[in-house]
Amino acid sequence: MCSAIPQPVANLELFLKERGLICQSRKGPDPVFFGNTCLHYRDNFICIRLASDRGLWTVDVADAARPAVWYDIGILRDFLIGDGEDVLSLSDQIAFIRTNWQAVLDCFNQDQREKTHAQLSEMMVDRAKRRFPALYTDK
Repeated sequence: MCSAIPQPVANLELFLKERGLICQSRKGPDPVFFGNTCLHYRDNFICIRLASDRGLWTVDVADAARPAVWYDIGILRDFLIGDGEDVLSLSDQIAFIRTNWQAVLDCFNQDQREKTHAQLSEMMVDRAKRRFPALYTDK
């Protein structure tokens, strides 16, 4: 079954285009695999990935200088605002991007980039330890 792009995702695409990002890749909806979809937007500073895996949409952000390192909205929210739920609804992910757009850009600017990546990496390890404690037992 192939599913269409939901209106909130289409609205976020418009938001990104209005900020000068260009769609670099658009795959799906896949008619065989649950309508899976992956959309990549970017400019010279930031990359945004909108993906649907078995109907569950996620929004991820990468620094254009390090496009292989993606951060989910939950970890960015923790970094910029404070701790909260690890998994956010699609509407909460989109609201975070729209509301905190400049702050997201600022954390990946040339002056903040290294500090941001270091802190986000540490936060991701801490989250993994919290979510999967059996994998991080001291021996």
